[in-house]
Amino acid sequence: MSASAPSDEAWAALLTQVATLQAKHASIESRLEVVETRITALEQEPTYDPADLTELGDEVRALRQYVATRDDISEMRLM
Repeated sequence: MSASAPSDEAWAALLTQVATLQAKHASIESRLEVVETRITALEQEPTYDPADLTELGDEVRALRQYVATRDDISEMRLM
């Protein structure tokens, strides 16, 4: 089996793609942590109203749509 090593340019391109994906992953995780924290805080409020979750639901839908469009994954699979 004969294989040639990838060029330095190919490695650089691959590492750039990996770094980009890691940054996107970190951004999504950060946004989800904010949403989870806000949901927990709302649930602990004595005057909790489920309508308060509308904004958070919009954020979750936006994240789902972002992942679906960026990664070519059906939104239905993310529910």
